[in-house]
Amino acid sequence: LASLNLDYVDLATHLVDSVAGSLVPHPESATVIALADHIQMSVKRQGLAAEHTNGGHPLEAEVRNLYTDEYHVAERMLTETNGWLARRHQPPLPHAEVTALALHLVNAAFHTDDLSDTYTMTGLFSQLFDIVDSSLGITMDRTSVNAARFITHMRYFFVRVRNGNQLNEGMSILRESLEQSQPDAVLCASRLANVLELRLDTELTDDERAYLGLHVARLSAEINR
Repeated sequence: LASLNLDYVDLATHLVDSVAGSLVPHPESATVIALADHIQMSVKRQGLAAEHTNGGHPLEAEVRNLYTDEYHVAERMLTETNGWLARRHQPPLPHAEVTALALHLVNAAFHTDDLSDTYTMTGLFSQLFDIVDSSLGITMDRTSVNAARFITHMRYFFVRVRNGNQLNEGMSILRESLEQSQPDAVLCASRLANVLELRLDTELTDDERAYLGLHVARLSAEINR
């Protein structure tokens, strides 16, 4: 904090209050400081590393498809930032910064100043969708309504895991119903659960597995309609 130029803190405060809005829950101080630090460092190094500037951020496709709202807001934030820099006769930041800014917005929902959970979650989303595709023999539209529901469910799931508060409400009826009516979805959900347990080093409850099966069934139904 002591190394931050207050001008960047003012800029980050404006971006959070006037641009990000409800995407950044209160309290917002950690997000303001993280954004200010990121932008200050980006200006010092004139944007991301050369390979990211020329080829785009390595997570750009995932962030653009998985976090649509955050990505669009981050585009506006970059426009505001580059206008702010222009008034100070400094070069603009590259478009690849949109992805980095969007990840800070996603991270704000975790109420933490550590981006590691967000990077883990984002990388896992792509792997999970690939498993759904291969298990069910489909090509899932990552921008569909049911995909968005699945992503929302998984974002809350990651928060529950981090807080040690997985669903455990005895939803045996849901699980048994899915096993009878959607056996392929249940098998796919079991594969997803196994990957999640390995990557997150935690054991999923039966309820979490059941809700995974429900969302996979919805994804499958959307393709088969």
